[in-house]
Amino acid sequence: MSTAELIRRLLNRRARLENRSAAELLRLLQESRRDILAELLSPHGRFDDFRFRVMISVIDRKIAEASALSGRVVDTAVRGSWDAGLEFGAVGVPKAFIYDVSPDVLRAISSVTKDSINDVWIEAGKTIKVAVRRVTLGVDNLSDAIRRLSGVLRSTKVFGTVETRAEMIIRTEVNRTFSMASDAQMGQAGKAMQAGGLELRKYWLSAHDSRVRETHAEAAKTYDKAHAILETEPYIVDGEALMYPLDPSASASNSIGCRCVSVPVEGALSVWVCRNPARNTQPRRVDQAVRRGSRARSGEERPAPQGTRPSTEGVLKTMAMDRIMERLAKGTPLRVSELSKLSGYSDRTIRGWAEEGRVETVGVGSERRYPVAAAQRLLESIGVL
Repeated sequence: MSTAELIRRLLNRRARLENRSAAELLRLLQESRRDILAELLSPHGRFDDFRFRVMISVIDRKIAEASALSGRVVDTAVRGSWDAGLEFGAVGVPKAFIYDVSPDVLRAISSVTKDSINDVWIEAGKTIKVAVRRVTLGVDNLSDAIRRLSGVLRSTKVFGTVETRAEMIIRTEVNRTFSMASDAQMGQAGKAMQAGGLELRKYWLSAHDSRVRETHAEAAKTYDKAHAILETEPYIVDGEALMYPLDPSASASNSIGCRCVSVPVEGALSVWVCRNPARNTQPRRVDQAVRRGSRARSGEERPAPQGTRPSTEGVLKTMAMDRIMERLAKGTPLRVSELSKLSGYSDRTIRGWAEEGRVETVGVGSERRYPVAAAQRLLESIGVL
């Protein structure tokens, strides 16, 4: 199979995974809405009592169940995209230069994506609760209330924003995972090739359709295969330095919905540039470089550090911390895992402090979270702030 055909197959595989994951997530949202409606309006259900607290508990329970199911969808999607991305990052690279990539990165990506999707479910729960409040206020007749609530919950307008956001998140994160895996694989190969006296290059490839941003179409022209850059260098796209498409350090306007990819230059040894140009005319020297790469991979010879290229793990930690700081700025209660990252203490310790009354908590859906003011007081008491 040619390199070009392998690239097409892997990109088609990513597209199928993206579409399937988005469809499954939307199906869960729609089924949850129907289940909640059926339970609240059932003649034998709790809605007959028309007790507000009971209705809220029903909504919380259904949302929690659906959120758990969506976590499995995310796990499957991220794992599939990660595996495809690793293959993509190894396209055309000799096996002597292929390293295993730490699964810790995959777990971190899955955790961040689950947090984003979980926020969608919380938003869905709030949307339903607001609808219930509006219907129950000022309505004395039970049949009128049931009719109005039924209409509200069946309305696509009520959930349009939630569904759009959920679909955009899962599509973006599937593609981001693919790019991060590909970049991690290319980074490992680049180190091994550097030890062998070779340099790996990359180029920007867009989807070539009407949905591609103008700035990304321009990047595909600037960084095409004929003008591939070193694997350690960033692309400059719309004024931002990106190591790969959907780089977590990119602005939302430069990453959300992006389907571009960073491709290791196709071909065999002829498409890589030796550190010593004279070696391009000496195949025997190049073969020796490949063997040196094999020795480095087996541990006989360590690859040299490759500049100041940011690690994927470091980028993920920065992305997660930025998300936490954004919550603090908005006044959004923190999860235990987020407060744990800020404080440096384990989740178990934080929960223990909450039980002792050292830090306050509030209920958000089925979770216990930590108000910003309470979190700040705790961080001050332990000397973090």
